[in-house]
Amino acid sequence: MSTRGTLDDLFSVLRSAPWWAGPVLSLGVYLLLGFVLPGLFESTGFNDSHDTPALGPSLAVLIRLIAPYAALAIVMVWVATLLARVLDRNRLDAQEGIDSIRKLSWSEFGARNPLARYSLEDT
Repeated sequence: MSTRGTLDDLFSVLRSAPWWAGPVLSLGVYLLLGFVLPGLFESTGFNDSHDTPALGPSLAVLIRLIAPYAALAIVMVWVATLLARVLDRNRLDAQEGIDSIRKLSWSEFGARNPLARYSLEDT
């Protein structure tokens, strides 16, 4: 899967989640990548033979280096979702009347309705 597709998926998940989900997810990813996974890799070692260096500590260092960047990427996507929510709210408020709102498709109305806490599906 491409990085663009992954960020788009994250954007759509964070867009439908509560506003506080972004910082919680970012903190969780940072703790997982910065502390939990490196600790697991350092303890296992991934070394079957005694004549080669262990791969685990090297992976642990690499994962620790990636952790802040992964958390920062999530925060950046989260900020973009907050901005998209504000802009969509303004678009719905900018409708001229009930006729212009009726011309919106269900998916456009659901995406632009700040009060909607549900998802609309075309059937």
